[in-house]
Amino acid sequence: MRLAHRLLLQSLAIVAVMVVSVVVIIDNQLYSSITDQTTHDLAGEARLLATQWRPGVDPDSLADEAGVATGHRVTLIDSTGHVVGDSEFDGPALQGLENHSNRPEVIAARKNGLGSVRRMSPSTGEEQLYVAVKATRGIARVSVTTRTVDELFARARSGVLVAGVIAALLAAILAALFSRAVSKPITDLRDVARSLAAGERRRHPPLAAPGEVGDLADAIHRLAEQLEARLSALAAEQSILSALVETLNEGVLAISPSREVVRINETGRRLLSIDRPVPFEIDFLPRESTLRNAIQLALNGSETEPEEIAVRDTTLSLTARPLATGGAVVALFDLSPIRKLEAVRRDFVANVSHELRTPLTIVGGFAETLQDPAVPQDKRVEFARTIFASTLRMQRIVDELLDLSRIESGHWRPRSQPISIAEATAEI
Repeated sequence: MRLAHRLLLQSLAIVAVMVVSVVVIIDNQLYSSITDQTTHDLAGEARLLATQWRPGVDPDSLADEAGVATGHRVTLIDSTGHVVGDSEFDGPALQGLENHSNRPEVIAARKNGLGSVRRMSPSTGEEQLYVAVKATRGIARVSVTTRTVDELFARARSGVLVAGVIAALLAAILAALFSRAVSKPITDLRDVARSLAAGERRRHPPLAAPGEVGDLADAIHRLAEQLEARLSALAAEQSILSALVETLNEGVLAISPSREVVRINETGRRLLSIDRPVPFEIDFLPRESTLRNAIQLALNGSETEPEEIAVRDTTLSLTARPLATGGAVVALFDLSPIRKLEAVRRDFVANVSHELRTPLTIVGGFAETLQDPAVPQDKRVEFARTIFASTLRMQRIVDELLDLSRIESGHWRPRSQPISIAEATAEI
């Protein structure tokens, strides 16, 4: 249920309780007021009747005249309690009325000068409101049926009920306006919060709301600005990190604690021959036992030393490290170029050894021959020239090795010098 509807229902419930309470209170007060006013009016009539009941005046005729004038039942009671005049009874019927000395209103009037009571009339069989006052010659009593009082009360209560319904309608309208005015800023803040949660960081809440709602809107506004700034900075850092990872010559895999590959760079995809989009289960990685064991150890919190694995005729160096927040990161380095370079070095050393062995053998052989005194002089000169030529050859090989060393270290610079094209061609 929407907030506006809840506020409206709660407001209507409060209004209904208040209206019912006010109607009940007014209802009781109204009935008491009507009863008191009727009693006051009847007391006034009874006092007027008491002043008119003088010696020489026929009490029954006076009661009849007063009953016609007021429309109420008028009874005159002498000091002994006998009814000597009644507007509703004449002749034998009047004589047959009971003694009224024990009537509550009569007793109260004799004692206090005024008595009123609501009771059933034994004479008429109707409930009546009696008001009696003490007179010089007895008791003057005026009564009215309670039906008359109830009719007055019903008419007055109808007006109160109409006023209550009108007040309830007006209160309901005001409650609807109030609930809308209160709920509108709150629902706006709710929509803004949902937008922020959905990633729409540029939507800001209205700041025109009053009171605490306005303070909350201002706080959410500042929060949205801070969130946008932090997310922008995080996105920039993420972009830089992604660029760095993607430019690495090593393959990098990030694995979550739930054993899913959540990130892998292009080098890693190439080395492991994977084209599946992330995230994916580690079961889709090559089924290499060393790789699986290293990942499991890292997920359990243990670091692994660099190890070599073979994946599809490619030799890789594998290193796995656990992450502080859970999960693991795996680094893969392609050792194939290094292995090829090592093979080239081996072949180069073998070739250099072969190139050096030939002149060394010549030098050694001719030097041993020259130790013989019987070797003719011309042969000695020829052998010496051969030894010298072999020495020059070894010197050239050593110079070329030094040049190669300088080239690898980056310190070699070519030396330009004039040469004879004819001589160079002749050597070829």
